[in-house]
Amino acid sequence: MATDPLLAASTAAWPPTRRSPDLPGPRRDPARLRIAIVTESWRPYVDGVVTRLDNTVRELRAAGHEVVVVAPSVDPGLAGVTQYRTPTLSLGWLYGGRPWAIPGRVVGRALRELDPDVVHVVNPVLMGSLALQYASKRYPTVVSYHTDVSVYASMYHLGWARPALHEMMRRVYRRADVRLATSEVGAAQLAELRIGDVELWGRGVDLELFRPDRDASAMRRRLCPEPDRKLVVYVGRLAREKGCERLLPLAADPGPYHVALVGDGPDRARLERLFAGTRSSFTGVLQGDDLADAYAAADVFVFPSETDTLGLVLLEALASGVPVVATDSPAARVVLSECPSARLVPAGASDPALREAVDGAARLRRSPDGGPGRRLVRDRGWKAATRGLVDHYRLARLRTGPPRRKRFGKFLAVGASNALVDLGVFNFFVLVHPTRSAGTNVVYNTVAVIGAIFNSYFWNSRWTFSDVVERAGGRWRQRALFLAQGGINLAVSDAVVLGLALLLSTSRVLPAAVVSNLSKVVAMFTASAVSYLLMHYVVFRAAAPRPHHTGGEAA
Repeated sequence: MATDPLLAASTAAWPPTRRSPDLPGPRRDPARLRIAIVTESWRPYVDGVVTRLDNTVRELRAAGHEVVVVAPSVDPGLAGVTQYRTPTLSLGWLYGGRPWAIPGRVVGRALRELDPDVVHVVNPVLMGSLALQYASKRYPTVVSYHTDVSVYASMYHLGWARPALHEMMRRVYRRADVRLATSEVGAAQLAELRIGDVELWGRGVDLELFRPDRDASAMRRRLCPEPDRKLVVYVGRLAREKGCERLLPLAADPGPYHVALVGDGPDRARLERLFAGTRSSFTGVLQGDDLADAYAAADVFVFPSETDTLGLVLLEALASGVPVVATDSPAARVVLSECPSARLVPAGASDPALREAVDGAARLRRSPDGGPGRRLVRDRGWKAATRGLVDHYRLARLRTGPPRRKRFGKFLAVGASNALVDLGVFNFFVLVHPTRSAGTNVVYNTVAVIGAIFNSYFWNSRWTFSDVVERAGGRWRQRALFLAQGGINLAVSDAVVLGLALLLSTSRVLPAAVVSNLSKVVAMFTASAVSYLLMHYVVFRAAAPRPHHTGGEAA
């Protein structure tokens, strides 16, 4: 087990302001967010989740947001992003010995140092689940669903744990202020688990990198040493759930194809033994220009997985203008149903069915501009997808604001000062002119409450809800709403004072001052509860942004 508690892999371009959370800090630009991303998959590991996060972090930084990543691994080559490494645990029999994040103090330390505007927990398992439980009590939180881990568990001797994993997911996801799925398929899977109110985090692809006009001749020679053969390319993790063994008949003689498997994973050794002696090659992980050249060099891209909720590699292949053959799954249907250069093969179909689909795709004429596949994804850049994600972050902030305990604590402090003003003014009148008259007590109460309302507006607008005031703007609108809230507060308070004073005025046991103050205290607590609800949900509530939907990824 790795036990290094913290590794700051790089220095943030905008260092977080280190200050006590109890002290007011400098005014922050509401357009720039402090974002903590807690993930159990991160660089240098490569999969669909990491691809999405890598591009998202780059776009967030380019837009001026500050990002911190908490993960079981770090990439020292990633400039401008502070990274915290969590403790890890590796089991040789589970997913090829991949290190898994386990709970530790790193998450709490990272969040305390950053004081984030929002915490985004990515596809939580063990560490992510506990991180979300911790963060949801203190910060606005977003959780994103990328793949059903329980499906993979059943492929690695842990099928008995699926019901428990599903129950854990239900409990964990419901804690978040905003729940995201990366595709319509993922949203449907969450709905089956009775997890509702799910938004979509749009799909994206790097349209500058993955292009049909790349010169991929050198990569083609590298992947396929026999120039007269058609090159079939698979890109993704080499894992059992991906179904790569279905490509074996394409690589066998006789046949016109050479199969290149691009990627790495826990099943690579078994697949290399299985494909030994066939017309195939294993490249390991390719990234950047090498990966884009591998797509461009292909005659056909094949995606045999049935478990992905989106499959970013499908978008990369389409952007590269390559004909695609994929197993007919809900995720593949969403991406490829409108693409005439794609072929879907029924799940569990015979080898000849796959061969026939590949033959048909290989005969398609390639268009220099990428054809219908490229046109299908031309509006799916990462910039648009990340703008949509930022909208979801802002929505999470509007649903909770800054740390809930901190806000409620501020409200209680202001409430205490209101009580001093309210009771002080009220008892001044009671001492000067004691009375058992319900009407007179209402007059005393009205003057005292008005004083407390002015005190409340001053401190709540400048302290308790100051962040919302900055975000929402429109102070006159807020003042009007506050006055309306004050009127309701006063009406509730006067009604309670009047009712209790009438009820207790017949008692000759209690002194007049006790009757007045007992009525006043009950009225004050009742009105304060109403006041907090109105200020939190009406007066100091900014209008929610419209989430930027651009569509729907899998590991």
